[in-house]
Amino acid sequence: MNENLDINQAKANKKLFISIIVLVSSLVIITMSLSYAYFSINFKGTAEVTNDAAAKFSVTSTLTSANVISADKMNLIEAKDVDTAAKKITFDVQNQSTSTVSAKYTLKIVEGSITKNLCSQYFKWKLVKGTEQIASGDFSKAVPNVTEGTTATDVASFTMEIISDAAARTLAKGVKEDLTFYVWLENNANVNQAYLTNGSFSGKLSLEAYPTKET
Repeated sequence: MNENLDINQAKANKKLFISIIVLVSSLVIITMSLSYAYFSINFKGTAEVTNDAAAKFSVTSTLTSANVISADKMNLIEAKDVDTAAKKITFDVQNQSTSTVSAKYTLKIVEGSITKNLCSQYFKWKLVKGTEQIASGDFSKAVPNVTEGTTATDVASFTMEIISDAAARTLAKGVKEDLTFYVWLENNANVNQAYLTNGSFSGKLSLEAYPTKET
């Protein structure tokens, strides 16, 4: 019991602040009106639509103009308060009605930079569509061979999948999804989380879309 009191007192005496910025990358938007197959001009991996003459594919997203998360100080918050207190980016992705095929899209963090002390199970993220949680995770595995609780503040680079290729979401033509990406430090009253102090994190959300036969 006294140990828990000591932990909480330490937290009260030394607030956990980190520098954090999540920058939003531009979405590459390609509209195709072609007299030959998509595979001749696909822009992500191997397109699944082939031999579809004069087809059109147009995906747009407000991710290009979404507000940037930028906070010099980030406090620990309770799990119950994530939806109201966590830092977030809200954006949409839409397969325009002018498309003649469905679209798939993926999302990841690219150009990531993180101090090793923030490679923690308590530094968390989630992606939500309305009230549906699409994906969630933490940054404990962002950098290999980093142990939870390290106080090291040297910086490492990373990338992280939010929506992987295997879990790519499908948009029928004319369909739009409204998304919110949350990032936060979660409090644990039974753990001394002072090692999270003075860390830094940055990265870009990157959305990629491609045509598909799926509906």
